[in-house]
Amino acid sequence: MKKEKSTGETWKELIDRAFIDAGLQPPKTVDRRGFVVRLTNHQKEAAKKEPRECEIYHVEKKNGDWFCLTAYLRADGSLYLEGRDFTELAKQMFGDEEYEYAYSFSKTETEKLKAVFGEDLFKGLVAFFDGNPDNHPFLDKCEEAGIQYERIHY
Repeated sequence: MKKEKSTGETWKELIDRAFIDAGLQPPKTVDRRGFVVRLTNHQKEAAKKEPRECEIYHVEKKNGDWFCLTAYLRADGSLYLEGRDFTELAKQMFGDEEYEYAYSFSKTETEKLKAVFGEDLFKGLVAFFDGNPDNHPFLDKCEEAGIQYERIHY
């Protein structure tokens, strides 16, 4: 990040200091998935008590293909599952061996997931997938339970 020559502060630091000097809360930075990057003290304490992300599976096959699914619990209580597959099939189909996708669940739908997979959602999802990188049984379970989600490809 570019530093301001006279003070050695980044522009972000200068802006934050200006807000604080005016008695205001500095703006929060949010990444592309909606996660709060700058946490309040309350959020920092909560994050220490409850994990905010968990690797659901990471499978590497002998042929060099590998599959990874990571779950993120957002600050608002919603769930975001991010998957990455590196396969020869993806390269043949899309011209790139990396295939990325995500499933986004609202807070309400995340509560429904907890009813199906358990209050400790990360533990329940890890147990359900049990290292199997096939997402279809999970999506079928969501459909059976009437759990809606947004599917994202990128």
